Amino acid sequence: IPDVSLLLVFSLFYLVGWLVYFNIDQAMLQLAKMSWLLIGVGVLSGSAAVYSYFISNQVAEQLSYTLAMWSLTFGITGLFIKYFPKRTRVLGYFTDASYWVYLWHPIFILLFAWSGVKVGLPLWLSFVTTSVLSLTVVSLSYTYVVQGTKVDMWLSGRRRRELPLVEKAQDTLVQPSVSG
Repeated sequence: IPDVSLLLVFSLFYLVGWLVYFNIDQAMLQLAKMSWLLIGVGVLSGSAAVYSYFISNQVAEQLSYTLAMWSLTFGITGLFIKYFPKRTRVLGYFTDASYWVYLWHPIFILLFAWSGVKVGLPLWLSFVTTSVLSLTVVSLSYTYVVQGTKVDMWLSGRRRRELPLVEKAQDTLVQPSVSG
């Protein structure tokens, strides 16, 4: 029997995605405008989640953590829309590989984290090493096993169009207004 709260969270993610789909240009513009605010909310909420953990307030911890993850996810997405509106070779690669990376990274995260503990790496060095090695292994597996195959098309779906509205709006977001 699935956990009801987990089903509700995933349902909420699905609902937000479904609603955004119908007005994608406006949603992208709003994410770009509010990106730094969302990052700030995410950092503060994450700090509140850590504090709640240490004072053993599980409800506050879960709510703060959830708000932090949503805010950081939308904030980071907004930063990419704002500062990298064009598809570049590297960002395009990771856009196409993202679902493959999402599906396979936990195996390598657990393997490399376990290895870091076994060899006695300090926590932060283990974190960085685990992250870099996992991304490298999964990216290489995407490049040499999946890229350009039917599996790639199935995972990546149809390619998205450029968002000219966001691109044009980006120019107005960066340029200061001149009042006369």
